[in-house]
Amino acid sequence: MAKQEEIREGIAIELQRANALEGGNKSISDYYPLAQRIMQKQGSQGVVIKAENQTIWLLEASEAYKKGQSDLLKAGYVAVEPLIEVE
Repeated sequence: MAKQEEIREGIAIELQRANALEGGNKSISDYYPLAQRIMQKQGSQGVVIKAENQTIWLLEASEAYKKGQSDLLKAGYVAVEPLIEVE
């Protein structure tokens, strides 16, 4: 499951729990459209996901570029990916 799908699933679960507390009985999948809209709103506001592997994108770069990117990572910068996948 992609990180974006895990986030959507987590949002949907929390929405379902909130609904259940109020006596509702919808399934998790009923909340996917709302969870997706929440993620789109967050994505439009600049929310990103920290990439799992921070060095994988260095594999095909030149040595000078790798050194520069490595220095950025050491300085606290991180590689990120979008919250919403562009199709």
